[in-house]
Amino acid sequence: MNIMFERKTIEVTKAELQRARKYGSEECELLLKITRELPDFQIVVKKAPVRRTATIGYTYAYMEACIAQYDEDGSMMEDFETLRQLGTPYATIKKWFLERIPAANLHLAA
Repeated sequence: MNIMFERKTIEVTKAELQRARKYGSEECELLLKITRELPDFQIVVKKAPVRRTATIGYTYAYMEACIAQYDEDGSMMEDFETLRQLGTPYATIKKWFLERIPAANLHLAA
């Protein structure tokens, strides 16, 4: 829990708020104590930070474009299309793609 005096708020995480709902818990007692001492402060749930994942940018269209650039005989594109038609999970296709074209990792980093 964080007390933001300039905003007159008590910031809590979603997990802290969930634990505070159980009467008698440490979080409940602490929140009750704080609200008694600072009655004009509002309780605000902190938003989880937006996390950038490694999957951003690896769309199927991106993979197709890279395969077209690096695939000389067309065999990788056939394999890629077969994986897609079979309903292979995205994570498996991405892993397959990065194993065959490791340079694709460098393009997204730039």
